[in-house]
This record gives sequence, structure tokens and C-alpha cells, in this order.
Amino acid sequence: MSVLVKNLVKKFGAFGAVNGASFEIKEGDLAALLGPSGAGKSTILRVIAGLEKPDSGLVQLDGVDASNLSPQKRGVGFVFQNYALFKHMTIANNIAFGLAVRKTPKKETEDRVKELLNLVKLEGYGNHYPSQLSGGQRQRVALARALAPRPKVMLLDEPFGALDAQVRQELREWIRRLHDEVHVTSIFVTHDQEEALEISDRIVVLNKGLVEQIGTPKELYDHPATAFVASFIGPVNMLRGEAARGMATVGGGMKFELPGSGSQTDGSVAVFIRPYDFDLSRSRNAGASVQAKIQRVMTIGGNVKLNLSLNDGHTIEVQVGRDYFETLLVGPGDDVWVTPKVVKVFSQEGEAKS
Repeated sequence: MSVLVKNLVKKFGAFGAVNGASFEIKEGDLAALLGPSGAGKSTILRVIAGLEKPDSGLVQLDGVDASNLSPQKRGVGFVFQNYALFKHMTIANNIAFGLAVRKTPKKETEDRVKELLNLVKLEGYGNHYPSQLSGGQRQRVALARALAPRPKVMLLDEPFGALDAQVRQELREWIRRLHDEVHVTSIFVTHDQEEALEISDRIVVLNKGLVEQIGTPKELYDHPATAFVASFIGPVNMLRGEAARGMATVGGGMKFELPGSGSQTDGSVAVFIRPYDFDLSRSRNAGASVQAKIQRVMTIGGNVKLNLSLNDGHTIEVQVGRDYFETLLVGPGDDVWVTPKVVKVFSQEGEAKS
């Protein structure tokens, strides 16, 4: 089932939670609604599910306006961050709950529960209670319960938020495999960029109730459409500067040529550079090289992260391979030269210049 959200507006008193958001999720996709707290992610999810009524705009499910459909008639499964399992029910009865509401025959219900326990790797746990399971296991039960009535769309609201880092990593890998197996259109809410980049087919980036950009993880990472997306997706250095006559100058003298020339490129700009998009050396290179002083060195596996201070007061983070860094024979307090290799330049209004 495809999901179309069009010109959605939802206010809570004077606060505009969603301010005209529009996007489409294709059938079979695993999509993320990504953004900071207050971006409108969970509100949009609840509107799609029919748990909130929008002030204006519409939601279409497979091309059909769902505005007047009850949650039960939308063919949607919903998974909450806090699992929302019934503590007094066994795991099997929790999973069977939606089927019982629909008065599904007993044998069909038992078969479906057994199938789902196998699917979520909880065989033998049917007679346990939620309190006897770990957080990751309870979240898998919540997923099984939502899948039991065979929904056409799965909605997951911060499904990993209540879990520790290791369990969260394991569960999101498991959800990606599960999605590839069941092929149900799925939309999950997250504020974790790594999570969205790792398991999504498409990402809808939200900010202040509006859609900033929609695309694949690679499209958003490599070609951010706005300064907000550039700053929010993945680690990045942001340097402010000025553009004039087709050149941008930032960060202690770094200069970049902008596409085109003339007054349309003049004014304040923000330049974004990924930590690994710098060349690091002990001597000056051609191009936009600037001198910097090493403040801190952090070795993480095969990579080295460095905090560097530029001569204008800016601080940047640079990442290089550990083997290469060790050939430089430098450490905290030493001067090095940095040369940006890939930059993204945006106007003060957030529009892309390069």
C-alpha cells in the first residue's frame, strides 16, 4: 500500500506541529521520518494511523482518501516506543489481541500466533509474560502483535528509543531483515540519523513541521538540498563566511570557487565539509589549504579523529586513517595543513550554491 501525505496541517493550540507537510511513500518501502524533537514526526504518524485528525490536508492510502476512515479500517499496524503490551496477558495472547477483536476463528488465530513467534524468533515464549522478557524481546512482541492482522502499512514510533545502544543496533538490523521478508510498507519515526541512513529505503527529513528533503540515504548524504539537511545528516563541519564575485571565503582563509559568478553569489554563506573530506599534511598544498593546530587526537579503531583550531578561532574535526596519521609524526600542539576536498555551500537563507 502506498501512502500519500498532502499539505498536512495540525495545530495544538497556538503551536503548529505540522505546517503543510507533503510526501509520498511507495508500496513496499521502508521509510524513515527523520528530524529533531518537535519536527512533527510523531504527529504525522498518528495522523496517518487515524489517531489524530488534521486541521487541513489529507492522507491517501493506495490512492483513497482516508480522512473519514477509522483507525480500524485503515489497514494500519502501529508500534509504540514503550511497547504498550498488556502486562496481564501472555505473549501469545498479546499477539492474538488484534485477531480476537476481529473475531478470527480460534484455529486460524493459533496458527498465526505460532507463525509470528517463529518470525520474530521467540519460539517457546508464548506462555511467558512481558515482565519476563528483555526490552528487545518486548519490542519484537509489539511488532508481532501489530503484524498479526496482516496490515498493509506498519507505523513505528521511535521503535528503538527505549533500548540500550547494543540492543538498538541488533533490533534495527533485525527489522530490516524482517521488512525484506514480509514486504509490508513501513514508516518509522526517528531522530537518529545513523539509524535512518542504515535501514531506510527512503528518508523524509522534517524540520518545524515541514519537509526539508525526501530521498534515498545516499541522495540526502551526498546531495543535501538545504543547509538544515547538510547539518543534520551525518557528521559535518559548518563554517560561516562571505561570498563575492564567485568565490566564498571562510575558516581562516579557505577559498572556494562557486558555480557561476556575479552578484547573485554575493553575501553570507555557510560551508559544510565532512570530517573525512579533508587532506591532512605537514606542509602546504595547492588550493584552499590553511594551517591549523592540533588540539586533540582520538584513535577509534582504524581511524583517527582530530580536533583542530584554525587561526581565526574556528574549530573543525578531521578524520583520517590511522596508518596514514602515524606517518605524519604529529600530535597535540603541532601545526598541520588541511585542504578541503568536497564542500557544500549554502546561502544565508539555506539554499544550495554548490
